[in-house]
Amino acid sequence: MSTPWLTGVPIRSKALQWPPGDETTQAFNWVREGTSVLNGLILQWFCFTKRTAIYLADTSPNNSGQEDAIVLYPIARNLEYAADRVALVGSNHFASAEWIASESTLKLRLHRIDGSLEREASVSVQAAYGDLHVLGSKVHLCISSGPTNAPSRATTPHGLRLGSDTDDTEVTALFADQILEWDTASSAFKRIRIPEPMLHAGEYTFPDEQHVALAGLVDDEDGREQLALTCFKADNQPGSQSSLRSFSPGGTSFDRNTKGLGVGAEGSTERSDIVVHSFDRIVVFDRSFLSREIPDNPRTGNLHFIRPLLLDNYIRVLPFSVPRLLPAISNNRVLAYTRALGKYHFYILDFDQARVNTLLSKTAEEREALLAQLKEAGAHVKVVTRQSYAQEEGVGGGSVDAEYPIRRVPPEWREHLRQLVEQEKEGASLIYDEAPEGRRDGRWGYVQSELHFGKEISLVGISRMALTTDCVLLAPEPGGSGTVWYFR
Repeated sequence: MSTPWLTGVPIRSKALQWPPGDETTQAFNWVREGTSVLNGLILQWFCFTKRTAIYLADTSPNNSGQEDAIVLYPIARNLEYAADRVALVGSNHFASAEWIASESTLKLRLHRIDGSLEREASVSVQAAYGDLHVLGSKVHLCISSGPTNAPSRATTPHGLRLGSDTDDTEVTALFADQILEWDTASSAFKRIRIPEPMLHAGEYTFPDEQHVALAGLVDDEDGREQLALTCFKADNQPGSQSSLRSFSPGGTSFDRNTKGLGVGAEGSTERSDIVVHSFDRIVVFDRSFLSREIPDNPRTGNLHFIRPLLLDNYIRVLPFSVPRLLPAISNNRVLAYTRALGKYHFYILDFDQARVNTLLSKTAEEREALLAQLKEAGAHVKVVTRQSYAQEEGVGGGSVDAEYPIRRVPPEWREHLRQLVEQEKEGASLIYDEAPEGRRDGRWGYVQSELHFGKEISLVGISRMALTTDCVLLAPEPGGSGTVWYFR
């Protein structure tokens, strides 16, 4: 039986609004603002010169009530400090980071969800960069330990630096060479060293508690920069760290490289089995793959180009983008989008192998019955196990089949691919895009469902889209309104 997540048709939607007549959200006199989404909660913060205001709403179906709108209410209007970053920590806390430039000090605070302060700690650092990243009870932030011998091209962009939006004085260019970890349960600090200098934007995730996966630029054997997801151990003892393992889609376009510094964030504390590297396309990895030790490539060393790895590993290179500012991953699903004819089209890519296998195991009669249900719902669904490779636009764009070498494609497979293209053009409600017979065992597949929001989303709106436990949401701009679409 089809489900709303499969059909892409929400059960219902609700407006996401600010309190009527709220001065804070209508005055536009704050210094900075931001949004955090986790476990169905949405937190919006506004920083003023000497205070911070926090707004919160619970979008989960069990708590949002029967009203037509969900309201973001203030839970703390006057936290007596100017926060630089704020993020939810589970469902009962949020953390903040304040950069005190005059003291070169980073102050971290943990608040209960009602705004009351539970714990705070300070640490001396040269500079801090990027957003807060949360893993369980631990809060992370990229920092610099000071001037280094890193090449200028590895300098971390100044715009990511905490305090850069209010301090225009000339500062020393630095490389964010560490990830600071603050354990909110014990208040202990730990510094995770980034083993080699690279241009990065402070976007990373943790495949497990022992490893870090950081998006950045690395050099290939000819000295050209390649965008890559680089994995290393989180052990802070240099002698015990594993060698870097970098995974790159290849290509050297500078414009494309600068877009390749993103890592998809989780919208739930229940971690998914996937990691998403975002650039002009996306690479989806099985999380366990990034924790494995892999021998160096004889030609490129610890830089591994992805295309030769596709058939033997759980990796997908797909022609989608994901929202960069808010979570795009939850429960092994990815919120993705494409642009065609000036419009944005949104999809759920479901990598839960149990759900994928349920669809694959259907008999011919069951598939026909499912097709009828999906057609009635106006759905467009693909069940994919065939391996392909999404190319960058500069070399043609689109996806190419990766099952056979281009000069050795069997005629019957070429005809099968042509039929798949025809099904796509005809707008088929259900397509089974499977690997060749004899190659289907153990394949890492996914289900692609087009979403039907009932409204167009602008480029500005994409930056405020998020995926969380039971819904997709469009966070409201200050003074505006948003939407929550429920799929459960």
